[in-house]
Amino acid sequence: MIKSNSNNISGWIILDKQSGITSRQAVSKISKIFNLNKIGHGGTLDPLATGILPIALGEATKLISFIQNKKKSILLKLNGVRQQIPTILKERL
Repeated sequence: MIKSNSNNISGWIILDKQSGITSRQAVSKISKIFNLNKIGHGGTLDPLATGILPIALGEATKLISFIQNKKKSILLKLNGVRQQIPTILKERL
């Protein structure tokens, strides 16, 4: 939910990022739409990856460090076979 008062916008956008755009490009587009100075994302997705990208607006940017330190998992699809891989394994690849 986005909360707006005077010139202040704070909240979260949960973006379903599609392939072909970087996380930074997505944040930049949203920043321009809402004319924001404070904006950030809760994790980087590869430009070829699709998935959920949490984007913090305004005061919500203070909470980014809390979600970045949480355990995450990765779902790969290779030749039509889906496989879930723990993040720790991805970091070693």
